[in-house]
Amino acid sequence: MNIYDQLQSDGIPLKKVSSTNGGEYACPCPSCGGRDRFRVWPNQEDNGRYWCRQCDKKGDLLQYLIDFMGMTFHEACRYSGNDHKINNNGGLYRPDINRQKRKWQPKKISPPPDIWQERASLLIKFAQETLFSKIGQRCRSWLHSQRCLTDETIEKFHLGLLPDFYKRERSQWGLPDEIDDKTGNFKKLWFPSGLVIPYVQGGQVFRLRIRRPDPGKYSKYQNVTGSKMLPFYNTLNVGTDVIIVESDLDAILLDQELGADVTPIALGSVTNRPDTILMDFLRNHVRYILIALDTDGAGGKQCYQFWKKHFPNSSRCIIPGKFGKDPTEAMLKGLDLRQWVKAGIKIARQVVTEC
Repeated sequence: MNIYDQLQSDGIPLKKVSSTNGGEYACPCPSCGGRDRFRVWPNQEDNGRYWCRQCDKKGDLLQYLIDFMGMTFHEACRYSGNDHKINNNGGLYRPDINRQKRKWQPKKISPPPDIWQERASLLIKFAQETLFSKIGQRCRSWLHSQRCLTDETIEKFHLGLLPDFYKRERSQWGLPDEIDDKTGNFKKLWFPSGLVIPYVQGGQVFRLRIRRPDPGKYSKYQNVTGSKMLPFYNTLNVGTDVIIVESDLDAILLDQELGADVTPIALGSVTNRPDTILMDFLRNHVRYILIALDTDGAGGKQCYQFWKKHFPNSSRCIIPGKFGKDPTEAMLKGLDLRQWVKAGIKIARQVVTEC
């Protein structure tokens, strides 16, 4: 039994949202009732893991049985077939609790292989040309009206459009072959139709992310296999202050609107952390860090604690309630992003000084 099996037996519907990490599923939270913030990874560790981004409930199958089924640890072990986790003296043995907690360290991220970057560069060029052709008029109009981006900004960040679904051999991109467990055939590298959001740093392509217009049963964003999952920012714009957001498109808009004094950085996910290069920039070249993640439970609680712990010069930069939850929505509703960030820096100066 794993956490997926248990949730199904409890009548909780699960929807697959990603194939990474052995598969990721979303469902309503049994604790807070959030509709899709409860995430499940059935193939992680022994029996899978879960985490609710809204109420922060998290753990493995045993923790689920204890928290939501009211079982003791012994009962949960026996119920799930994990008797081996009860030690010889009948006491508790939880490796995830008993081992010493590791101190967080930034990771060193190397660029993808040369052949992957060559293929990615060709795809970016094709997608850019498509976006600025007749086929891409509708998508470009959406970027203008709903994302507030100019054509100059769209070109600057290499945004493009894939008009159709494509499949390629993994070997063509320098990736090792993989066998599909269900079909027994070699897996293909696939590219859904949608907005292409590349991350190009120092002339190297680190990531290809595709935003689907109608995700359906899949997640809204698809990261092409081989991409590096690191925070997104314009390395040519290294201002004295930084603003942290979640979405790449929000960071692109802020880069357009704020000028050179403030560097917007998109995490992509509230759980993403700085790599070694970004860490050096933040530690040694930045005055204030504004945390402007989507103003929901996940953005507010999960991430701010991390940033405040490791970067004492960080401060929340909250969007006023009537303007929505993210910078793009706020601008569409009339918020002056320059004045908002200017006010956030003023507050950060007071908060950091007091600390």
